[in-house]
Amino acid sequence: MWDVDLIRKAVKSPNVVPLAIVEQDDEDADEAAARRLEDEVSSENTRGRLYRMNVSKFKDKATAYAMLRASQRFLAFYTFSFPKGFDDDMAYKVLNSALTYCRSELGLKSYLWVMERQQNGTIHYHLLTNDFMNVRSVNDFVAGSIDFYVREYGQSWGNSSLSKYNGVDVKAIVRRGPLRRSKRPDEVVAKVIDYLSKYMSKQLQCASHRVWHCSRLVSALFTSCCVTADEMCVIGEECAKLGEEWRIVSMGEMCFMFFAAVRNSFWKETVCRLNERVWTYFEDHATW
Repeated sequence: MWDVDLIRKAVKSPNVVPLAIVEQDDEDADEAAARRLEDEVSSENTRGRLYRMNVSKFKDKATAYAMLRASQRFLAFYTFSFPKGFDDDMAYKVLNSALTYCRSELGLKSYLWVMERQQNGTIHYHLLTNDFMNVRSVNDFVAGSIDFYVREYGQSWGNSSLSKYNGVDVKAIVRRGPLRRSKRPDEVVAKVIDYLSKYMSKQLQCASHRVWHCSRLVSALFTSCCVTADEMCVIGEECAKLGEEWRIVSMGEMCFMFFAAVRNSFWKETVCRLNERVWTYFEDHATW
């Protein structure tokens, strides 16, 4: 167990600016801090360089998104699959066309997506959203888009066809309607991270397009906040009561705190409240 008194003395040292950052996994905090810096550099991709997976940023955004009140009412993964051997760039274009269609016709407003490369070499995509969409409508549009590239660009349906295609699947994390079962925010986050963990890999990369992305609303969500030394001690004491590990790492003039945020009341009263205001603003002002 961490000695809160020692931490209190450490974070009150001169020229140290405390900063609390959400961290979900159990890796060493020093390695996590270095990983964050490395991921931020790799995310600044330029032409001619590989697009790489920013694992920490993606996971933090997914966590913040899953903790929204709207995500507690409905949250689901939509999977977009393609025929074996389908070209990567054309699959990416199909995805973008599908997102445009879903935004304009099916009410899609906010989301994150991540690419996965299957064992047969073909990519497919997983999209997390709290906007309900008719899966059959999405499937029919994707089927038509794939068929366009089959007819015009020499792609193959393989064992499938325009009429047989059933490659868009939906998995509800939080169901809506009479089948909905109330879940705590930490339960929802745990299910989201468990699902995504199979696809979040720093080895995921692509030379021509992004391997993950999110909507403007998700991009605007907060995943960290600046706190005072006293507030940092409050967070640590609550983590101790909950039996959860946390750690302080000093880097230059800044002090980083890594902890599991989903059950922490301070986190809910600060970052989660800010994100609800972000959500409300986009609901009221965004044109999507």
